[in-house]
Amino acid sequence: MLTGIHVVLTYQCTGECDHCFLHCGPQREGTFTLLQLRELLHESKKIPTVDTVYFEGGEPFLFYAVLLEG
Repeated sequence: MLTGIHVVLTYQCTGECDHCFLHCGPQREGTFTLLQLRELLHESKKIPTVDTVYFEGGEPFLFYAVLLEG
């Protein structure tokens, strides 16, 4: 049963940690747009068992406006 949605908001990060399984770093690209995030959250509402949305990355706070809107 699906209870949570994990959103990798961005692969960009200020660090480049050896233990990062997403291989995030300062040179990485790829970020959710606000439109994409809204669509994802709208679709996730259709799944009645989902009660939590997690924002992850990279460093999601690098895109604070999108994170805050989410």
